[in-house]
Amino acid sequence: MRFGKMTILGAALAAALAGCGRGDEEFTDAMPDMDGVAVEISNQAAEGVTSAGLEGTSSQGVGSIPEFLADARAAIKGLNDITRREVEGIASLVAKNGKPEPGQVRVYGPADRDGATYRLTVKRIEVNKYAWKLEAKPVGADDTAYLIVMAGGIARGAEPHHGRGVIGTNLDNLKTVLGSSFNGQGKMLAAFAHVENAAGTLEAKSLAYLLRGFTPDATQHEPLDAAFVGHKLLPSGATGVRIAAKVNIDSTATAAKETVALRVRYLPGVGGAGVMRAWGGDIAAGTWYRGFACWDAQEAEGFKIVESCTLDAATGLPSCTQVSIAGQLSNCRPGAGRADVPELTDSDVMSTAPEAGAPSTDPLAVPGDMPTGDGL
Repeated sequence: MRFGKMTILGAALAAALAGCGRGDEEFTDAMPDMDGVAVEISNQAAEGVTSAGLEGTSSQGVGSIPEFLADARAAIKGLNDITRREVEGIASLVAKNGKPEPGQVRVYGPADRDGATYRLTVKRIEVNKYAWKLEAKPVGADDTAYLIVMAGGIARGAEPHHGRGVIGTNLDNLKTVLGSSFNGQGKMLAAFAHVENAAGTLEAKSLAYLLRGFTPDATQHEPLDAAFVGHKLLPSGATGVRIAAKVNIDSTATAAKETVALRVRYLPGVGGAGVMRAWGGDIAAGTWYRGFACWDAQEAEGFKIVESCTLDAATGLPSCTQVSIAGQLSNCRPGAGRADVPELTDSDVMSTAPEAGAPSTDPLAVPGDMPTGDGL
């Protein structure tokens, strides 16, 4: 299929790209769409994958969302909201024919959008390999003011917008262009892989993001250095993610924010489970909190435990005491038990290693800095 439920292009743009005589589909099809680069758990709208509807999502429970799931979703939404903003900008540019340039290059734009002027350059490197860059400048500024705000490269698969590649987003450059109207900062560096079957149908995706001083809104969230890792298997919809965030956890004394690492597993029709490791904030130096929780398909929490841990000097092993507990461990569904979601370690925070169950195309090589848009 050319465009799925989560595509950012929409019906009108799909028709434009499929139009006869356009002749630049190989360039436009190399551009990312949200279903290819979004980190997901189970609820597209709540996780910022799409701004419309709840197609293909899990059912939300009537009570409050489990803490670990809610915190993971909020962190993922911050990343996906920024990505969607720029990917939608790419979509609006490629809705019109690109200008051919020497050396197998197409340029789309310039066009004004959201307070800036954008230009997209797509370069064909070789058969099925493309590089691209999205640049922005203040409206009315000279072309010398263009800065790269998003760039990447892809080795195309059978489906449009899918394959294996890298992508980077520079929020500091976007802030320079937009000024005080934009509160994001930092960089998002990512690698992705899409697994297709012999018929060219997408079977799985795997993603690894490295965040460098990243925040989607500095007025609301502290900058963070962390890895966000995730995968989604199709047609089952099973997902696994590992993320980090600065949030206040329920079991601490005040509203001070802790640094929290989370690992979440989701199985459609079954439910999910998550583990937490937290430090800083209200948690004393040399101590960390760890937790495990599970929930059913309606996101009703069946069990949750939080413990306070220190390292035993004699054995070198954690020594933990219970902080809180609710529900029964037996409420956890098959595949979403404590053994199915391994405990987190300090090294997981910056690791781009795949989660258990990820597609076999891993590991992914995340770029060390922003792609230039000149090659893979």
